[in-house]
Amino acid sequence: MDTGPYRARIVEQITALRPELAALVRELHDDPEPPAAEHRSAARVAALLAAHSFSVETGVADLPTAFVARRHGGRRPGPTVTFLCEYDALPGVGHGCGHNLIAASTTGAAIALAKVLDLAGLPGTVLVHGTPDEEYDGGKILMAEAGLFDGIDAAMQIHPSNGGNFLGGSSTPHQTMVVTFRGRAAHTAWEPERGINALSATLITFVGLNALQPHLRAGTRIPATITDGGGAPNAVPERSAFRIHITTLDWDYLAEVSERVRNCARAGALASGAGLEIQQGPPYMPTCSNGPLTAALGESLGALGVDMEPRPPAQAATDVGNVSHRCPTVWCSMRLTGPEAAMHSREFAAATVTDGAWPWLEPASAAMALTGLRVLADPALRGAMWAEFRGTPHY
Repeated sequence: MDTGPYRARIVEQITALRPELAALVRELHDDPEPPAAEHRSAARVAALLAAHSFSVETGVADLPTAFVARRHGGRRPGPTVTFLCEYDALPGVGHGCGHNLIAASTTGAAIALAKVLDLAGLPGTVLVHGTPDEEYDGGKILMAEAGLFDGIDAAMQIHPSNGGNFLGGSSTPHQTMVVTFRGRAAHTAWEPERGINALSATLITFVGLNALQPHLRAGTRIPATITDGGGAPNAVPERSAFRIHITTLDWDYLAEVSERVRNCARAGALASGAGLEIQQGPPYMPTCSNGPLTAALGESLGALGVDMEPRPPAQAATDVGNVSHRCPTVWCSMRLTGPEAAMHSREFAAATVTDGAWPWLEPASAAMALTGLRVLADPALRGAMWAEFRGTPHY
């Protein structure tokens, strides 16, 4: 099927959606919610999709703030595309990673695509996967393990950035941990010997981490923050905790570094006498952007006047990677114009609601919808995507 006559209709649909999408961006910005607690944010996105005739299933994969929205184009099922929606914010920062723009662009793409499929009478299933907790423990990882992406023909996301317009590429392996020490409270002046200082265990661990960092392979990062450092200074801290995010450039190196980090925590527990608990989920896998799908998205962006370039070597992680090992997936990033701001900063969060937001949001939404239309209408493209996917090693 020639999709050419319907391409302008997709852009028209995105333009018509501007008030609703801009309102969603602003609402998420003004009411940011931390990872895995995005109850109002998920509800806002789901309500907008439901208002445009999507059915919405909430609480999927046993994640209270995850959802799957579904609509059959042409009122008939067929090949399936999904848009990977994110809406969690950074505690103390807000939407410094632009997830409010990701939520609006994926929602806009899905609505526009479904409406144009109806106009064309083209069968196909349009999904939006509402994926919580990208910043901390990776909601997409649990959703992938639950089989929610199996058999989908294409999954897409475009991420805002402060750098270039980078097409496809990979991401870094990544492991998160929450380490908790439990000691025994006591008065710091009256019988302090009766106490076990849980904060000391954390501080000893941090000394170990600082000593470890220079001896790790280039590109390996182990940033950590103390999330519980005790209470009153005149009471021996009976509990202390920190969160650490481990990033490597090589998948095969991630498990080794993670074990060395755990050894630092064990040393802290042994030296202080505190009890130790380590919580960690499945790791973030490197992203494998599907070649034919990536090329199709690049062509769609080019047709909208967005020039893309190959992504440089990966420096950051995303749980989109785990999706890419379940179905053909493309992940790319586009520069958000406006005030120069570092990613994961309050300044970048503010930039998502400036005049530079719509020039990012409109082509991102339209390009994903245009690419989805091509995937649904072109069996040869789908065949090429699946041939590459099946020939790619997956973890």
